[in-house]
Amino acid sequence: MEPVFNERPYIDNGDGTITDKQTGLMWEMQTSTCSGEVTCIYSQYAWSSSGTLADGTLFTSFIAGLNGGVYYNPSTGQDVYTAAGAGTCVANHCDWRIPTVAELQTIIEMTASGCGAGGLCIDPTFGPTSPTQQSAYWSSSSSAGTNSAGVGGAWFVYFLNGTVQVTNKTFATYARAVRSGR
Repeated sequence: MEPVFNERPYIDNGDGTITDKQTGLMWEMQTSTCSGEVTCIYSQYAWSSSGTLADGTLFTSFIAGLNGGVYYNPSTGQDVYTAAGAGTCVANHCDWRIPTVAELQTIIEMTASGCGAGGLCIDPTFGPTSPTQQSAYWSSSSSAGTNSAGVGGAWFVYFLNGTVQVTNKTFATYARAVRSGR
């Protein structure tokens, strides 16, 4: 399938990915069919199960699912293979990761139709995006410190209005993955 070019700086690669021509980042497209795909727009993930480490379902299910059953464990400094074993990587790329908050902000489109008025602030080239009022998407960026329960925070971006906030790492919300592209 030929890539589809539009007036925006994004290329639909025709394989379930979008490339940002300005940053060179490749983003996974999500699906609304949701019959077990890791790219389902309705799936939510916790950043951390321990409250501080990157050991939640965001990494052990979402990123591992995109990368054929492998995710990077920062506490051990090595790749971890899930119990399901090696599988197929999304779009034949096995280096998907959670974007930094700065990277995630690059795909916020404040001029998108309906942005800030109930519509989502993301270019429609990206395909389906969680339509709920929550519409918060995790970044890989942690915030400093922990709360009184010893739980750390991480930054997320609301695709509903483009705002950036910190929340508890054990909170479950949405995710969109990225890779360096080219």
